[in-house]
Amino acid sequence: MKVGMAGELLFFEWMSELKGRLSQLAPEIEWIHAPSAGAGQQLLIDADSCYPFKQMVRSSVSLLSDVDVLLAPRIIAMDGFLVCPNFRALPDIVLMNRARLGLNKETHVFTPVVDIDQGHQLEKLAAGIYRDMFGKDPMSCGEKNFSADGQSMAMKDRDLSKSIALIGHPYVLEDSCLNNGVPDILRLNGIDIVYAQWIDFNELSNLAASFDYYAKRLYWRSARELLGAFIYFSRIRPAAGIIHLAPFNCGIDALMRVELTGLRKRMADAPPYMVVVCDEHTQRDHVVTRLEAFLDIVNGVKIK
Repeated sequence: MKVGMAGELLFFEWMSELKGRLSQLAPEIEWIHAPSAGAGQQLLIDADSCYPFKQMVRSSVSLLSDVDVLLAPRIIAMDGFLVCPNFRALPDIVLMNRARLGLNKETHVFTPVVDIDQGHQLEKLAAGIYRDMFGKDPMSCGEKNFSADGQSMAMKDRDLSKSIALIGHPYVLEDSCLNNGVPDILRLNGIDIVYAQWIDFNELSNLAASFDYYAKRLYWRSARELLGAFIYFSRIRPAAGIIHLAPFNCGIDALMRVELTGLRKRMADAPPYMVVVCDEHTQRDHVVTRLEAFLDIVNGVKIK
C-alpha cells in the first residue's frame, strides 16, 4: 500500500514518530512524501497563510496522483500546546481542492486529529489510523521512541561558543527550499550550526515558563520553543550568534521577532541576533550578503 504524507510535515518530531509507529504496525506500507510532479493547477489556499503552509497543501494535493492513501492530519496541539491554527484546516483545504479539480476520487484521504500531550497518546493515534486503513485491530508492537537522534545527544558535549544557533519552525529550518539554503551557506563557510530542535522541547518550555517577561502564559507551542531556545542560546549555553529563520505571514513569528529583539536589548553580553524572513528573498546572493554581514558582527564581538 502506497501511503502519502507531505514531506514538510515530517519535520514535526511527533509526525516523524507517528510515521515510525505506523511502519512498525504495518511494514507493508510504502511511504511517499515527494510528489512525482508539482500541482499544475491553481489551488485555493487562504491568502493569509504563510508560504510553508501553502507548500504543504501543494505537496498533499500533488501526492493524490501517486498514492493509494493520503494522510492529511488535522494538527491541533503537540506537547499540550497549540499549533498554528492553519494546520487544523489542512485536510479541509486538501479535500476542497481535490473536489474542485476533480482529482483522484478513489484515493482515500485520512484526516486523523493530532492532539498529543504524551507518547502513549501517539500510540493510540497510530493504532486508530491503522484500524481505519486496514479494517482490523493492530497487533501490539510495544513502545519505541523514534524521535531520538544523535545530534540531540551530542549537544551536551559541543562547544556552542563557536556555533551559530538557528531557531524557528522545524519545517523552515530543515527544508532547504523554505529556508533559502541558509544552513548550507553557513556550512560551506566552515560555520558550525546547531538547531533549537536538538534540545528537548520540555527543557525549552521550562525555560520559557521560568522567564517572567510576559504578562500571561505563552500557549502557542512554537512561541514557547522560540523563547526557550533564545534563552538557552543566550543565557544557558551562549552561542556565537543566533539567527531566527521566519516565514512571512506567520503571526507568531511576527510577534516573537519583536519580543526577542526587545529581550536582547535588556540582556548584558547577549550574542548577535538576526532575523531572516526567508520568503522575502528570491536570490541566493541576497541571503549570502546578509549572512556575511552578520558573521562580520559575530567576529567583531569575538575580537572585542
